[in-house]
Amino acid sequence: MFTGVWKPNKDDNDNYFIDRDGLYFNHILIIKSLNKIDKKALLIEANYYRIDELISLLYAEIYEGDELINMRVKIYWEDKKWYKGVVYRYNKLNDKHSIRYDDGVENRIN
Repeated sequence: MFTGVWKPNKDDNDNYFIDRDGLYFNHILIIKSLNKIDKKALLIEANYYRIDELISLLYAEIYEGDELINMRVKIYWEDKKWYKGVVYRYNKLNDKHSIRYDDGVENRIN
């Protein structure tokens, strides 16, 4: 919203206006009590607001490790860059996913 890609909406008092349904926003602090359908709906909102920590938490709550196989992912690394790739394997013993990044590099992560 504030990256400069597009101009956010503001009201007459120069406050930011977010035109979204607030139905799921009140659930952010009580994620564990939500059913899977509501968690998936909240994930849509988290993606819209780009709340990365919430996105990660919801993925962990919604998906078993092997459900992520063949999903495209975007991983943020220590060098402060995003890397895109595909989950191609999951090891239940160590709870690690194998990622094949678009540049050909492979890595295992939790």
